[in-house]
Amino acid sequence: MYKDKIKEKETKRRYYALHRKERDAYYDQWIKDHPGKSAEYNKKYRKTHPQKRTEKSRVYAAEWSKKFNVSKRLELLRLYGGKCTRCGFDDFRALQIDHIDGGGTRECRAIGRHNMYKKMVESKSLHKNEYQILCANCNWIKRYENNETKRRVIQKLRIEDIL
Repeated sequence: MYKDKIKEKETKRRYYALHRKERDAYYDQWIKDHPGKSAEYNKKYRKTHPQKRTEKSRVYAAEWSKKFNVSKRLELLRLYGGKCTRCGFDDFRALQIDHIDGGGTRECRAIGRHNMYKKMVESKSLHKNEYQILCANCNWIKRYENNETKRRVIQKLRIEDIL
């Protein structure tokens, strides 16, 4: 009994491997003929078959996401010159991608923080007039000068004024 099931599974696996192109073509045609149905079926399937993710798969997904974002960020830094536009600092650990006219928080909320780097890299033009690279210090100084911080500063203070 048990050996029969294994043999049956193996036979199906070989059949699907041999006829993969035909099966894929059939599914593609079915999706064209029934617009919206596949999403409906997928929704029903997900309700009745909840996804069981193990801790190992969660850790793998988190590591993959982190590596993906780091690689996209480094690619962006390279595309925009790889150094701070104000002071010339070039250590990638402290470089940040800055929105020239502000509005980064709104864009992150609209697109999602995880998709920002991907969107910026995959866009056809580099939007040199929208983004720039600044080191962490220059970025915070710019935010302070343009009053872009969360807590609006009423009066610009200097250290000499405080002491």
